[in-house]
Amino acid sequence: MLALVLLLASRLAFALDFVYVAKSERIIDGDTIVADLYLGLNLILDDQYIRFYGIDAWETRGEEREEGLKVKEYLEKRLSKGQIEIEIRPEWGQNGKGKYGRWLSLFYVDGVNINIELIENGHAEEDKKEASK
Repeated sequence: MLALVLLLASRLAFALDFVYVAKSERIIDGDTIVADLYLGLNLILDDQYIRFYGIDAWETRGEEREEGLKVKEYLEKRLSKGQIEIEIRPEWGQNGKGKYGRWLSLFYVDGVNINIELIENGHAEEDKKEASK
């Protein structure tokens, strides 16, 4: 947890150029959503797959299904309660995208870091391998 907090804190000073407003279209599971990204100047990227950077949440299929559905429900409620902003950094993954082509992002709702909130509430675990990059 400490590594993720330090990583996030070190990034905050540089985050302003890479923060975008997002509108959640659907929740895939506890660490991936589909959203529209508002880039400014009337530019919108529709239906973008976005992964919560630095965390690993339970899947909605297989043995983890029950826990995964709880996390999905939590996110549906949480992301509907305010303005969503996401931070994408080009140095994460390959130009901000992970191995499956999803944007890697820190999520904020009304200034609250949802990545950390998911860990603190037991809905996800820190992905130490990803957070160390």
